[in-house]
Amino acid sequence: MAKDKRYKTLKTLLEGGNITGFDHLLEVVPLSRIGLDLGANYSTLKKKFLAPETFTISDLYSIADLIETDPEPLIGLSKGAYLKKRKRRK
Repeated sequence: MAKDKRYKTLKTLLEGGNITGFDHLLEVVPLSRIGLDLGANYSTLKKKFLAPETFTISDLYSIADLIETDPEPLIGLSKGAYLKKRKRRK
């Protein structure tokens, strides 16, 4: 099965630093498409996209493989979400 062409757009945006949050990923590729391509449950994936700090390293590497990019920007987005949430609690 051919890969969705929107992943190429997402790769360009991610590598260019134009994606600042996981919600921006979903503006390019819908959650349902990502879930199907990863073989992940839609509900579980939705919870993780709403709380990106809950992604595991394995999840982030799987998404990076799907986009065909380095996982570091995704890890950075997840880390940023965690730090933002942590600041709000203080």
